[in-house]
Amino acid sequence: MDLSRVLKSLRTSADGEKALEASLSHPDPAHRLPAFTDILGLWCKWLPSEEIASNVIDNPFPFPVTTMGERQESRNIWRLELEKRETTLSDPCKQVLRFYNDWKAWDASFSSTKLRPGYFRTATTWRAIFHRAFDDTTRYLKYTEGAGLWELYGFYIPCHIGVNATSLRQAEENIKSGHNKSRDSASLPEGLDPLFTERAYIYAENVPKFVKEMELRRPSDGKFSYEDVWWMMMMRLHAWTMCVEWVDREDVVLSSEHYNNPARVYIL
Repeated sequence: MDLSRVLKSLRTSADGEKALEASLSHPDPAHRLPAFTDILGLWCKWLPSEEIASNVIDNPFPFPVTTMGERQESRNIWRLELEKRETTLSDPCKQVLRFYNDWKAWDASFSSTKLRPGYFRTATTWRAIFHRAFDDTTRYLKYTEGAGLWELYGFYIPCHIGVNATSLRQAEENIKSGHNKSRDSASLPEGLDPLFTERAYIYAENVPKFVKEMELRRPSDGKFSYEDVWWMMMMRLHAWTMCVEWVDREDVVLSSEHYNNPARVYIL
C-alpha cells in the first residue's frame, strides 16, 4: 500500500506499477523494485561530506536494496554503449563518457594497488571527483534550455521508473530465451552478474522509449535533448550512490523530529 501511494504520487504508469509490485516477491532482494530504487541517487541532494571518512546512510527500505548506480555492470556496459557512438555523441553525452572513461582508468589503478574493498568510499580525492560530476549534472539540469531540477523530480524520474520497471522481467526472459548470448560482451570484465548485465543493456535500449514518453508528457520543442537528460541523470545516479554506504539495520530508526530531544530514554 505504501508503494502504491508513492507510485501514484509520482504518476508512474500502470504497467510500471504492476511490474514493481510483482518484483517485490523476487527471491534476490537486489533485484526487487527495479528502477524505483534508483530514486535514492536521483532525488537526493548531495549528502556525502569530503571531511568525513565514511558516509553511512540507513537503508529506508525494509529489505536490502541495490540501485543501478552502484553496479559495475551498468557503468561498464553504458560506457561501451556510448563508446560505440562516440563520433556522433552530443557534448553532454561526451561528458558522461569521459566520466566513465576516467572511472575505468581509476578502477584499473585501484585493482593494481590491492587496497581493501570499499576504499573508494573513503578516498577523499575520488569522492571530490564524484562530487564535481554530480554538480555538473545539477548545472546541466538547472541551466540547459528548459531542463530544470523541478522537471527532474516531477517528470524525468517518474518516466525513468515507468520505462525501466519491467527491466527485471525482460532480463529474465532474455536470459531464458538465450537472447543475452548475442550481446557483444568481450570487452566486459569477468565476474559480472548475468541478470544485472542484461538489465543494464535493457536500460540503454530503453532510452528511445524514455525520450518518446517524455516528448508526449512535456514536448521539448527541439530546445534540448531528452536523451542527454537521461544520460546526465545516470551520471548523477552513479556519482551520488558510489559515495555512500548503505546500512541495513534491524534497529529502530529514529525520526528526525526526535533529534536533539533531551528526554531520557531507557533501552531494555
